[in-house]
Amino acid sequence: MNLTKEEQETIIRYDESSPIAEVFTCNKKLIKELKAHPEATNKGKSSSGCMTFYLPIKRLHITKPR
Repeated sequence: MNLTKEEQETIIRYDESSPIAEVFTCNKKLIKELKAHPEATNKGKSSSGCMTFYLPIKRLHITKPR
């Protein structure tokens, strides 16, 4: 199943009670990076090609654009 560009989203979810973040993404580059990350575990691929990963919040970094 092919998704439109608008449907190819990335969602990062976490809360203060858990040390684990959930990352749902359809971005192929991000999927490749998360598959290679030693601390990321995945839940499997959906029929649309998107994947859900779990990783420690301490490994999640959002940087300021250059």
